[in-house]
Amino acid sequence: MKSILKNTIIAAAGTIILGTALGSCASSAVKMAENQPVAIMTVYGNRGVPWSTETDGSSNNSSTYETMQEDEGALTGLVNRIINRKNPEDELAQDRIDFASAELERHLAESGIELVSSDKIHKSGAYKKGVKSFLNYVESRLPAQGYDAIASSSSKLNKMIVQETGAQSLLYVSFRFEKQPLLNGVHTEGVSARVELSVYAANAKGKTIANKKYVAISRDAAPASHKDYDKEKLCSLFEDTTSAAISMFIMDLTDGMETEVALPAAENDDGGDKAPAEQEETTVSIPKPVREAAPQDAE
Repeated sequence: MKSILKNTIIAAAGTIILGTALGSCASSAVKMAENQPVAIMTVYGNRGVPWSTETDGSSNNSSTYETMQEDEGALTGLVNRIINRKNPEDELAQDRIDFASAELERHLAESGIELVSSDKIHKSGAYKKGVKSFLNYVESRLPAQGYDAIASSSSKLNKMIVQETGAQSLLYVSFRFEKQPLLNGVHTEGVSARVELSVYAANAKGKTIANKKYVAISRDAAPASHKDYDKEKLCSLFEDTTSAAISMFIMDLTDGMETEVALPAAENDDGGDKAPAEQEETTVSIPKPVREAAPQDAE
């Protein structure tokens, strides 16, 4: 399976750039394979396709997570979607996140990862009672079909769901779909698709076992002239770019490639996981692997 994934990513080298972000100094792969079955608690994405603040893939001193998670307000988003209702970037929002969800589940299953059924999770009393307080009602966050948009969690809630479902680890996933200008000097020659896959996971004891972010950018770009670009072409680039980001995670999970990326740990109401203070980001052309630092487990 690892060789298949590796060959898939290498074959895409002409069309996809992969990047990682890091959070601390220790190196480790995702430890979900030894914490099965896995309960996928949430899969959600953003509505629309905002411009990325990362135009050249270079590092900066700001928190990438905080920058990239800034979304339009509910009212602003609603007005924009009414005005731009024929914009495929808005019309295809549900399709994008549903494809991402299905692709994630497929890759996990093909990697031999046992999943807890979503029906069992949703019937859990802890999920019904506890998760409501963590639901993200920001209208710009869009859950995949069959999921709720859960923006944070707590080790207490995670332990309760583990007890009721038999899961050995819990997985929280979010996607960020963006567009990034392809520049020639100060002129925009095209617009690329950019996908950030953020993963947070905790084991049965509520301890962090994954706290990462994976970035994929399409080398192919929608043609652009001045401020105009081919929106349909741009939207057509997201499936391959999404698959590339997921493949990075799966290779990490199966120990085929050690990428290091960091998503702030889930918010906690009992003094557990804490978010890293700052993130850095780097983007590289594949198939060159990146070995950097993975965040340490929270106490």
